[in-house]
Amino acid sequence: MKDVKDIGLTGSPETIVEQWIAQEVFQHPEQLAASFMNAPNVGVAICDTEFRFRGVNEALAAMNGVPPEHFGRRMHDILGGLSEKIEPLFRRVLTTGEPVLNIHVTGTLPMRAEPGHWIENYFPLKDSHGRVTRLCTIVVEVTEQKKLEESLRLLTNVDRTEKNQLKNLLEFHSHLITKPDFGELVAAITAFVNRVIPHDYATLTLKDAAAQWLNQDSPNPASSVLAHVPLPIAPAKQVSCDKQNSRSQAASWDQMLGPGIESVYNMPLVTKRAMLGTLHLASREPGAFDTLDRELAEHVAMHIALTLDYACAAKEIAHLKNRLAEQTVDVGTDGEQDQEFSEILGESSALKQIFKQARTVAKTDATVLILGETGTGKDLLARAIHRMSRRKDQNFVKINCVAIPTGLLESELFGHEKGAFTGALNQKIGRLELADGGTLLLDEIGDLPLELQPKLLRVLQDGEFERLGGTRTIRVNVRLIAATNRDLNQRVAEGRFRSDLFYRLNVFPICMPALRDRKEDIPLLTRHFVRKFSRIMEKNIDTIPNELLDDLQKWDWPGNVRELEHFVERSAILTPGKVLQGSLPELQ
Repeated sequence: MKDVKDIGLTGSPETIVEQWIAQEVFQHPEQLAASFMNAPNVGVAICDTEFRFRGVNEALAAMNGVPPEHFGRRMHDILGGLSEKIEPLFRRVLTTGEPVLNIHVTGTLPMRAEPGHWIENYFPLKDSHGRVTRLCTIVVEVTEQKKLEESLRLLTNVDRTEKNQLKNLLEFHSHLITKPDFGELVAAITAFVNRVIPHDYATLTLKDAAAQWLNQDSPNPASSVLAHVPLPIAPAKQVSCDKQNSRSQAASWDQMLGPGIESVYNMPLVTKRAMLGTLHLASREPGAFDTLDRELAEHVAMHIALTLDYACAAKEIAHLKNRLAEQTVDVGTDGEQDQEFSEILGESSALKQIFKQARTVAKTDATVLILGETGTGKDLLARAIHRMSRRKDQNFVKINCVAIPTGLLESELFGHEKGAFTGALNQKIGRLELADGGTLLLDEIGDLPLELQPKLLRVLQDGEFERLGGTRTIRVNVRLIAATNRDLNQRVAEGRFRSDLFYRLNVFPICMPALRDRKEDIPLLTRHFVRKFSRIMEKNIDTIPNELLDDLQKWDWPGNVRELEHFVERSAILTPGKVLQGSLPELQ
């Protein structure tokens, strides 16, 4: 397609958005479009993989010549034949997952009579698995610039001086359009204006912005005054003023510009959209601008105005980047998780260190002691160790040492014979026998009654025991994992836990980090719990406000992951719409 080509603009506004668009997560297109509604110069659209518009800002709607209600409509319905040039580029982004940058698109839209010119960038929007689910288009219209270039090329019947001026003007335009930085842009304007329009001083006054001063290094003493007094925005026409012909204004000139200024030339900078400001040229010579080529001055002013407009578009893109960072976060997915630790969500360095320890000990049959506060996921880590061990095809049996009354705990753990106690009508197989060949998790081991500790110690030392009320010795091959939120050293010092049992259990201790020590995992956990409870409650909660996430990360979570889960569940119950509603007053 000869009308679509890479133009390779270096430093153009589009390069500013490349890293911005490549973020991990995006909010829903309706919210994205809403955040762009005040961007007059930059067109933004979000499309799905079927080329339907999911979000369009007003600037792009104006470019397309239709109302902004694009939502759900196909690209062909809005762009007509122009979509045949754009859709192949979209397919390239979908196929490769890579952005397509700085594309010059030329064509006629259904609702516009004249052809237009646009610089477009297409970016893939990926989910956490790297799949392209949507596409973002950033558009800057350059129709007016193209018209100016074409008009300059048609002016061939001019003398050598005018040809050189036109050549300089074209070079000036090409140079300016690659200067999105405002400081570089002002320097480029300064250099060009100094070359083509003789003057002693110049100042660029922008509407609704601080004045940008040029030629501040001029030796004339008036420059120090000129550099501190902004001139007013001139009328929307070029005006040459001579001090000799404006005697009534002479005093105000001296006060405003300083002594020595004899003539001023005001060049308004106007685009179709707005009056941007004025370029003021000043000279110490009377009538310095009387012989100025007005047509050339008009072209200079038009190019400066369009280039400033282009720079404003770059500034708006940078502003949109900051705006986007403040928006809400899509619930998304959990992202890539280690298969062995699929039940433990987190990507923090503290958690990764725990995973490394678990992988190391899982290959052995060593006893593991998992320490950590309540709600940190100690039992989940025990299951992960079992899944990674050579016993993974055997039973994983769990018993909670505080959930079962002391009188029944011995029977649950070791089993009993018929008639061992009142109500023992049948023989019972204990958890140790059920775990033979596999793994036994003793949760809350710190609360194991003292009278049962010697019997457990014998299992660890010799691998044998007798059922309650029995005399036959039973041998088992069990890998033991113990977990507790107690300080076992303190309980040993208090005489509530046997030191020899502690040393047998403390072969390979692993301490699960508290949630306050891995706060970077809170957003991931929150999104997981939101999806979980949305599914259970048959709700469509798909967005979490950033403000809420910030609050969650500031809280210390004494109940750890379990407390966070219950908070999200309560918030999901109270949420009537799609955006999660919750606050932490009860925690504070």
